[in-house]
Amino acid sequence: MKKSLSFIILLFTTLFITNCNNEGNMVEISLKSQITTNITRNIDIKTPKLTVYIKTNEINPLNMGEYHFTDTDEQVVDHVILFASNIHGTISTVKLYHNYNQAYILNNANTLIKPLQDKGIKVLLGLLGDYTGVGFANLTYDQRNSFALQVAACVTTYGLDGVDFDEEFANYGSISGTPVPSGDNFSLLIQRLRELMPDKLITAKYYGYGAYLNQAAKNAIDYIWPNFGTGYDADCPTVSGQVCRYIILMVIPVRDKFKVL
Repeated sequence: MKKSLSFIILLFTTLFITNCNNEGNMVEISLKSQITTNITRNIDIKTPKLTVYIKTNEINPLNMGEYHFTDTDEQVVDHVILFASNIHGTISTVKLYHNYNQAYILNNANTLIKPLQDKGIKVLLGLLGDYTGVGFANLTYDQRNSFALQVAACVTTYGLDGVDFDEEFANYGSISGTPVPSGDNFSLLIQRLRELMPDKLITAKYYGYGAYLNQAAKNAIDYIWPNFGTGYDADCPTVSGQVCRYIILMVIPVRDKFKVL
């Protein structure tokens, strides 16, 4: 993770080309035959898919639209997760919070998000705990409904393609009287959000209470991302009969940082 952005993308681009083409020398012949006519596959049939978490304190999201497979106009990246907005709360309240950089990107969606979507890339709002004692897995009924409504409104307001949950850093137990966190509690939030966003993507990282979702929540989710980098969840969970046909990458660059002008 200490390597430069260009090296990381180059590495994963190489992996993609290798995975998508197993015919050895046939790859070069095929590409040469298409040299004058770029061919783009429908995003729904491209496998494996590449999902990228970008740290919006450091990354210009438009960078993710600059990578193509050789001699084609096909995008390498399929999903960009804006990492991250946060869940903040007290014993009785809950709030969707965007820090300064995340808010800047959202407020400038026409120039920092829509160009990616115009290239067929899905852009999702990343959600993360923030040490307030309230997280996705310990909400009351009223908090759960309020947070789901706030998230759905944000996705609609800024024209996003969906939302991603990373169930970490909530600091459960630090507020006396909050519900006991559980996978079932988190599952109810996902189910409520699916009711509010029937046509949007909902994804989650297989981590924390995200590893203990019930079947109803799994059926409401489009993708569950493996807990990359640790060997945990090496078997790659299936959701609604889907198999793992994606690669997940956290982009933390050394240079070319996003700057708020």
